[in-house]
Amino acid sequence: MIRRSALVTVVVAALLAACGVSPQRAPVAIDVPVPTQASPASPSTSGPGATTLYLVRDDRLEAVRRPSTSATLEDAVEALSAGPSRDETRAGLRSAVAVDSVRSAETDDEVVVVDVSHDFVETSGSDQLLAVAQLVWTVTEASGRPEVRLTSGGDPVEVPTDRGLSSGDVARDDYASVAPTADP
Repeated sequence: MIRRSALVTVVVAALLAACGVSPQRAPVAIDVPVPTQASPASPSTSGPGATTLYLVRDDRLEAVRRPSTSATLEDAVEALSAGPSRDETRAGLRSAVAVDSVRSAETDDEVVVVDVSHDFVETSGSDQLLAVAQLVWTVTEASGRPEVRLTSGGDPVEVPTDRGLSSGDVARDDYASVAPTADP
């Protein structure tokens, strides 16, 4: 039995010596380059040709910049209504806003009036708060107006906020619990 162990040890030692790997006296640090690549969820665009919209990662909003021809309120609402791109979905982003559930958005004095469909109103659970937050953050960014009024067919819509339900104007601070941790 001892002979067999000795034979195995000699064979293993011979194989290691034959592969050309010599032992080192001390560990040697190896520099491994880290690839630098922009996240597919946030294209590097800036200026008037970019629209910022807010999508959902886990249970928080995340700002996403998309190329746009004119960066208007309508562009932002259209982009949000279309949902995340394939790259954004692969990057872990989603939308709580039902596709094509935002009918229109227009400014009225200091408020953005957004008309939504029945599908938007019927969003359930925690997605309801996230959907309204996405809409509020996106349209206030695009319009420069601080408040949003949601309607459906011209009638006020009761929406969830961090403090409960509201059928009045809402603003970004009503959704601090899901606010993005950083802007693009």
